[in-house]
Amino acid sequence: MRQRRLFLAAFAMIALPTFVANAGEPIRFSIAFTPLPIAGELTSIPRVEAISSPGSPLSEGAATQVIATINAQIRARHVEDSYAARFVAYSGIRVEALSQPRAKLVSLIDGYADSLERCFHALPEGEDTDHLYLVIRSSLPSVDDAAKSKRAGQAMADAFARDRCVEAHNTIPFSEEARPYLRAAAEVMLTGTFDRHLFFSDEQVVLLTDHLHPLFFGPKGLWVTEKGSELRAIVTDGSREGVLTDADFMKLEPVEFRTFFDFYAKAFSLKTSLPVEFIETVAARCVAGGREAFFQPFQMKRCMDAKNLHRVSLRVGDQDYVVVSGDDA
Repeated sequence: MRQRRLFLAAFAMIALPTFVANAGEPIRFSIAFTPLPIAGELTSIPRVEAISSPGSPLSEGAATQVIATINAQIRARHVEDSYAARFVAYSGIRVEALSQPRAKLVSLIDGYADSLERCFHALPEGEDTDHLYLVIRSSLPSVDDAAKSKRAGQAMADAFARDRCVEAHNTIPFSEEARPYLRAAAEVMLTGTFDRHLFFSDEQVVLLTDHLHPLFFGPKGLWVTEKGSELRAIVTDGSREGVLTDADFMKLEPVEFRTFFDFYAKAFSLKTSLPVEFIETVAARCVAGGREAFFQPFQMKRCMDAKNLHRVSLRVGDQDYVVVSGDDA
């Protein structure tokens, strides 16, 4: 079915105006972290994105080819509710870790509660640690004691950044009676809601969210680290499975194929998950003259020499990839 769609799409293509693609450094992806304070919310979850960083803007046509492979990877991982890829004018590709609606983050609560307990036990014994324990247990400390608790909260974030809190330095127990407070604290941080009758008062929640924010949502905390790592994997795996490498591209560009459909077959033999957008772009830019033209000899280099099609280089991790562009400047 997919192959039939591609053939029919190819027949419908016509040549378009020329475009000068970027010719500088390869486009690269970087992970960006942006705090997003929102009025009225107890906690603010930062935006974490993988962003293409070209020397010049990535055209929408070229971006669409990469976005298609990234979206395929998101579907393969069954995380459509957690990540989304989109094109942004004057920038390129943004793949975002989604945090809205907050209610969907309920599934993360138990894991984050476990991380909170582990990082609490990574703290050294002392007054700071004792007062953070009391805050988690819904105590309302004095101003001086609250400052000690807040220092302990930052120390947890530092321990996570240092070694993921693998080393325990205190033995303060979270009994079966105390453990629900850990889960409630994680729920407050992730969903921004809490049960006023069971665990925390409004004043206690203000302190709790302030003291736990560095561990949960700081630049080296749980959310940014986890989502940044997953974003890198999605972009890397999606590119590897669906985008032509530089070596792949050189097996297509200079070759004189008997017909366009021989080119099409060779392209998919090199990368079986190649997005349809790649073939559609090449057909639109390089095949003119109706259906008969698809049965004529075809060479991509000839089209590129005529400035109808342009290669765009990508660097993902340590691998070079190539997409093509035919968009107007």
